[in-house]
Amino acid sequence: MQPITFHRPRSLEETFALLEHFGEDGRLIAGGTAIVVMLKQSLLAADQLISLDGIPGLAGIRQEPDGLHIGALTRHREVETSPAVKAATEELPAAPQWRCQRLTPELQIHSLLKC
Repeated sequence: MQPITFHRPRSLEETFALLEHFGEDGRLIAGGTAIVVMLKQSLLAADQLISLDGIPGLAGIRQEPDGLHIGALTRHREVETSPAVKAATEELPAAPQWRCQRLTPELQIHSLLKC
């Protein structure tokens, strides 16, 4: 694996500036498991990793007048255990059985589908 510089911007403006500066050499990372595996296997090349974890407002769950808002960096566990998500999805019909059969057990656990 080639040497990589890790950046932790504190705002979206700083993130966009880094992306513009590094161009194709800059890659966004949020969580990181998949991108690290791809880098180790040389499936992806990146000199500069730009983390989204330190940017306020990208994680969390909020009930707004127009509906439920789930931030892009909200952890699966938070969605799974959120009372707001549970309340918003209680009225959804059960998923057709064929859809549930296509999910792995791990995805069934994390899915909001009622299998």
